[in-house]
Amino acid sequence: MRICHVFCYLLLTCQSAAIISGIVINLWHCRNKEHFAKRYRPLSFIAHSSFMFVLMGIYLGYSLIPGSVASTIYPKTTMLAYGGQFMQVILRILVSNVLGDIYNPYRRTILLGWSLIAINAIYLLKTGKSVINEGLLFTAINIISWGASFHYVYYVLQEFCALLNIKVFTIKHKIEVDTKKIA
Repeated sequence: MRICHVFCYLLLTCQSAAIISGIVINLWHCRNKEHFAKRYRPLSFIAHSSFMFVLMGIYLGYSLIPGSVASTIYPKTTMLAYGGQFMQVILRILVSNVLGDIYNPYRRTILLGWSLIAINAIYLLKTGKSVINEGLLFTAINIISWGASFHYVYYVLQEFCALLNIKVFTIKHKIEVDTKKIA
């Protein structure tokens, strides 16, 4: 191991500890506030808190399975699939926060992608060969995740426009007042 690798691992460890401690401190300070108590029940808080760890564990675990080429041959597709699932959950959390809803991040589209990964992982562990080509696997997860995100954004914008009686991406021209008529 080279010195730069040790430095990167040390930096990653320190940064992760700082982020986790910052989150814990923020949660500790807002635990008794009305907004926090209204938004989170114990189970919804556990679902929100655990999602990122579960998502990281699934993708990291799959990449480390013997025979998996996800991190060597298909790293961009794998990262896009991970990012697509993360973004899908973040978008839904943002909208549910605006609406004041309690949100569960473990949705059908997320679980569908994870089940495809699990099927492939089981076959990799049992036979040493994947049942689904990993490039196609993560491409399918990308299509599912990003398609669900775009679908959600489109319909949320349509609903907000209908509620607010506005049009998206249009500019209303300012009515010019003729100064001679006023005088």
